[in-house]
Amino acid sequence: MNQKQLLVVFVVVGLALAFIVVLLVTGGAPSGGFDPADAKDDVTVDGTDNPPDNPTLADVVSADIVADGTGLIFEATMSAPIPEKIEGSGLDWRWEVIEGGATTWIVSASVDDDASAAILNQRTNYGASTSDNTLPGKLTVAGNTISIRLEQAAISGLPTSFNWTLATSLDGDRTEAESAVAHDSAPDTGIGQYPPP
Repeated sequence: MNQKQLLVVFVVVGLALAFIVVLLVTGGAPSGGFDPADAKDDVTVDGTDNPPDNPTLADVVSADIVADGTGLIFEATMSAPIPEKIEGSGLDWRWEVIEGGATTWIVSASVDDDASAAILNQRTNYGASTSDNTLPGKLTVAGNTISIRLEQAAISGLPTSFNWTLATSLDGDRTEAESAVAHDSAPDTGIGQYPPP
């Protein structure tokens, strides 16, 4: 081997060693999996008529869907504490379950005069809600986090593998059709996957 070839070998070996050190320090290579973090302060407001008092209520900072024993938890953490009720306005979360590029299920939650959650199959007439005590699961609001836990076995046809997105909206005045709406979505780019890759 001449000096030039030897130098190339040393450079390649050095880069390989540097890569291994980075893997050891950071815990491994990126898996291509979903990062539940969402950019903070990326809420947008559509319209100028009667905007929401506090648009940051719609700001998602992380969202995920995780397994919990026999259930699935649809969860979002917001940048501000979620109020128990919002008089005259309303804060909504909408997870779309996507199969084969089409939305097949919608899991939603709302906080207005009270808090409620629902699930709706877009292809059948199945629907259930906490409002009429038919939801096979529960809604929990604690601090900045909202979660809907669904019993998978109790919901016929609910997939075990799917893509998803989350959108939030905060209406400045539900009684006024032209009122401004603050909204955010997660993930920031692309779509989430359940289970994670």
